[in-house]
Amino acid sequence: MIHTMDRAKNTNSGTKPEKITIDVNRLLEQLELQDKWEAFQKDEMKKRLRK
Repeated sequence: MIHTMDRAKNTNSGTKPEKITIDVNRLLEQLELQDKWEAFQKDEMKKRLRK
């Protein structure tokens, strides 16, 4: 799913808004990977603390 937004530039009123395209699926994938990585790091810390 691709989400497109218009962002108005703070320049002369004659300029067109630039298109910002966000790949929502990719964003969600990255967040999911980040969550998994953080959970993995927490587990590793717990293992180290137990020793």
